[in-house]
Amino acid sequence: MESDDTRAMRPDRGDSGAARKAMKRGVMMALLVASGLRLAGAGELQAVGDEEAFFTDIPIVMSATRLPQPLLTSPVSTTVITREMIEASGFNEIADVFRLVPGFQVAHATGGHFVVAYHGQEFTLASRLEVLVDGRSVYGNILSSVQWNTLGVELEDIERIEIVRGPNAPVFGANAMVATINIITRQPYAEHGTWLDVTAGSLQTRELLFRHAGAIGEMDYRFGIGWERDEGFEMDPDHGADFDDSRLTNLSWRAVWSPTARDDLDIQLGLVTGQNATLNPETAVFELAHDGHVNAHYQFFRWTHNRGEDNSFFIQFYHNYEKQHDRSDFGPLSAYADIPSLLIPLYIDGRPDQTVQVYYADGLSERYDLEFQIRKRLSPVFRFVWGGGMRLDRLRSEAHLNRRDFLDNPSARLFANGEWAVGEALSLHLGGIVEHNDLIGPFGSARVAANYRFAPGHAVRASVGATQRSPSIIEQHWDAVVRFDDGSPLNQIFYSPGDLEPEKLVAVELGYAFIPANGALQFDAKLFHEKATDLISNYQDVDFPEPYFPDGAQINMNDDSYRISGIEGAIRWRPGKRDFLSFQYSLTRSRRNLSRGGSGDPVRIEHDATPEQTYSLLYNHDFEADLSASLGYYYRSGIKWIGDGDRLDGYDRVDLRLAKRFRSDRSEGRLELVVQNLGDDYQEYISKKSGRTTFETRYFIKAGIEF
Repeated sequence: MESDDTRAMRPDRGDSGAARKAMKRGVMMALLVASGLRLAGAGELQAVGDEEAFFTDIPIVMSATRLPQPLLTSPVSTTVITREMIEASGFNEIADVFRLVPGFQVAHATGGHFVVAYHGQEFTLASRLEVLVDGRSVYGNILSSVQWNTLGVELEDIERIEIVRGPNAPVFGANAMVATINIITRQPYAEHGTWLDVTAGSLQTRELLFRHAGAIGEMDYRFGIGWERDEGFEMDPDHGADFDDSRLTNLSWRAVWSPTARDDLDIQLGLVTGQNATLNPETAVFELAHDGHVNAHYQFFRWTHNRGEDNSFFIQFYHNYEKQHDRSDFGPLSAYADIPSLLIPLYIDGRPDQTVQVYYADGLSERYDLEFQIRKRLSPVFRFVWGGGMRLDRLRSEAHLNRRDFLDNPSARLFANGEWAVGEALSLHLGGIVEHNDLIGPFGSARVAANYRFAPGHAVRASVGATQRSPSIIEQHWDAVVRFDDGSPLNQIFYSPGDLEPEKLVAVELGYAFIPANGALQFDAKLFHEKATDLISNYQDVDFPEPYFPDGAQINMNDDSYRISGIEGAIRWRPGKRDFLSFQYSLTRSRRNLSRGGSGDPVRIEHDATPEQTYSLLYNHDFEADLSASLGYYYRSGIKWIGDGDRLDGYDRVDLRLAKRFRSDRSEGRLELVVQNLGDDYQEYISKKSGRTTFETRYFIKAGIEF
């Protein structure tokens, strides 16, 4: 999104040689904007020459308000993960990158599934975190969450990631209840060439990625195809068979066509298909087989018209398709119910002992979304962005909805965000969104904020936001039943009465940022308080009527709540051209009330659903002879994961990376050795007694060549 204004600097390819040089210079400037480095804010552009402004060191962000803003003047806490940090981390998975963001928790829950949460408080499948790829929401309907292994994006294609740490629904809608992640990929015109990357190592990991970027006339394009194979976690045979391996193929294609200096057409296509590890974080000795497949694809189109800074328009359309098949065979019933096989017919109306099928993530999800946005400056002191969109979410899942047809949820939205410069130092921000869908009708969110720059490089900010999140299709209509082999019902697992209301969150933030003009040091900190009410969760209703095993069912309701207060922030420091250090921290206190429905003890109190402390550090040093080394340190105090996870003690881990680059006249290559968790084993999501998710020391070798 942040490149809308910069593409206008590219002259037509048919111009003279001088114009071509100007085009290259414009592309370089555009890349600096896209990387979030070396660009002054809009106000500073008036006081500094245009060329000089592009070589200052104040990061620009777009995701906080949809307006391009220097990080120093952002109204809410925003973290930028740069390309340099991604490479230095040595991570293999996109989800792992968020270990470098203050207040985030990341866990490898199963071989095929990551949990990514901001301030904890989430179930296995986080439902209150909005994730965007170049402005396209990747939030899925099957289990109301983000599937990190089906994004269709490779780490190598990412230019940077903007993370708004706090409610951002006034900007991107209800799913941005707790935070927003905007993954921004590299523009195809940023670099042309052919790349081959290989990774091999622990967990029988084998990855191969081929990418090519070039140009055809006025169109720049990039194509990629990747293969990923791994065996997942090593399972303890006493806890059942191992269905944790993955075999995935990823294809992506992006093209940007620029018929004029002011117009761009951005086209993105992607496909992820293959064998998927089970998303069920538990196993049992009576789990006999697992059948897991995924087939996901997307199409994205955006036309952008630029008439200069703060004067642009775009209209975009995208379609997300995801078909998951995640079925486990459990049996026989005698083992599942701990009843002698000969007695099973007495309990189930003469039926014989048999194997049953249990579904965890199974169904077909589609999203069609049309959106427009207009950005304008009405005066030297006031600018704003507004827009709207229509969306159709569809879900078909006999396993989860107990019906064979599609359930549709059409919705519409209108949003606006404005910035008013009151003098040279103070800016006020106001934003809001109004949404309407067929599940609950109208709802909305709003935020007001102020930013005061009391000295060069210093700013304080304050914001108050009120957010509402609509229940999803599955939350409103969940009806999951385990069936006999003839299709008749055996046991009710989940049920929603269909009367859920919006979740609500009120957040207050007071922050301080220090970013000097040279950008060598960046410091950001915030004090915050969050209060969430009417949270959607479930409780075990033991009186729910069932024909056979009367163990009740999990009933959806709006009865949970939490409060979180704390301080968090980050320090980025570049002491010299060869060194880079990033340090993130979070200190919190939390209380969650979990309803137990009609039981004798109706509320359970949790104080560690948000860990009290998290720290992370990433340091990189470039040596002579194209040799570099980096160190990563990650600490999290104890946590009680909500849902399928366990109560776990804290851990710390150390990662090391050593890289060497090789250059010749025609190609460039690199060789990396990555060690993750150089120390004792630890558990990230499930306790050791369950035999799953033990994170041991892991070794990876990576090699790449550019032709």
